[in-house]
Amino acid sequence: MRNIQTAIILILAIMPYLYSTDLQISEEYFNESIVVFYLSDFDFNNPARSPLIFEYRISDAAQPGLCAFPNPVTVSLDFTIEARIPALGWNQFTLLAQASVNPFPLNGPFRINNRILGVNVDATQVLYECSEAGPYVEIGGGNATINSENLALLSNVVLATSQLPGGIYRFTFTLYNESEGMSSNFTRTVSVSSPRLLNLLNPGSNALNSNNFSAIYTRYPLFQWESDPCGSCNYAVRIAEFIPAYHNSPQQALQDESSLPFPDDGQFYPLGNNITMLNYEPSTGGKQLEFGHRYVWQVKKTFSTTGGSEETLSEIFGFAVVDPSSGSGSDGLPTGAIAQAIRDMIGEMQFNAWFGPNGLLTGYFPTGNIEQNGSSISSGELDNIRAGFLNGSYTIQNISVE
Repeated sequence: MRNIQTAIILILAIMPYLYSTDLQISEEYFNESIVVFYLSDFDFNNPARSPLIFEYRISDAAQPGLCAFPNPVTVSLDFTIEARIPALGWNQFTLLAQASVNPFPLNGPFRINNRILGVNVDATQVLYECSEAGPYVEIGGGNATINSENLALLSNVVLATSQLPGGIYRFTFTLYNESEGMSSNFTRTVSVSSPRLLNLLNPGSNALNSNNFSAIYTRYPLFQWESDPCGSCNYAVRIAEFIPAYHNSPQQALQDESSLPFPDDGQFYPLGNNITMLNYEPSTGGKQLEFGHRYVWQVKKTFSTTGGSEETLSEIFGFAVVDPSSGSGSDGLPTGAIAQAIRDMIGEMQFNAWFGPNGLLTGYFPTGNIEQNGSSISSGELDNIRAGFLNGSYTIQNISVE
């Protein structure tokens, strides 16, 4: 029964888009920022305790402000619920439930929200806006059928996580105007996210034991991370210098004075929603990174749930900013800003094959001018090209060595 009631709550959230000749359904409120739905936040025995998700108004299409319809109508509803959830192997829309609401008379405008609906809902809980239409909307009963096998799979995930699994849920509605013998239908899809994924990509790594910080050769690195698609999730980053003489751990360094934001306000630097990269530029609110210094960084992801705002933190990455003067590392491979740019653009495997032992470029250390289409470019412009390869904007078509 709870599963059916849950389905009804979700389905009614789509109702404002249905209409007929006589009826108009308008959305008064819908919390579109919620990306995680916790079923435990819905009290079906006392729905008034549930968070407000939606509220809709049904009125006369020709005269929305009318208190009572001159000619009351009889309406009924049919609907189906389907879901596409890759985690369950549902790569195509799979039927979950079909339901219908019996015909009921409608005398005037009324409002309905998810705090009204629950296991004990009855007609006395739904009021008309004006007493001229009557005290209560006499919503009738109905019937529902569910796909027990599919719903059992879904319920197992809900029991384990207390939330609907990430996927696409499709609701198809048909509104019948019994008085005029007319009907209309509407289909809408709702995306439900599970925004827990948050992995740092570069610069650096999480291998910070024994102060083993990955080397980078620019003071303007491109920070990148990966996350589940989430248009309303907000991201923020914090970068701080790690000083071995003062800091016993990366966490302690992050709690100390930050390089971003700067001046330090004790918070993460806000980036906005749906962001997965930051091209570091001190003039936008950060402190200049210095050669020979080590840094740690972390990303915070904030999103709305039915229980309120939540956040998740990434692991901590660290890196060392190395002077880009030419030379070779302990492995004999070239180092420096230009070498690092080449490494990022062609990939680690190809770079090692060319510059490693017996490679075409063994013993060669790239220095001097950088040209693009025959014209010299600056190191900053080279960084922009490198960033394009790292974020996937650029790809290599072919390579030749002269």
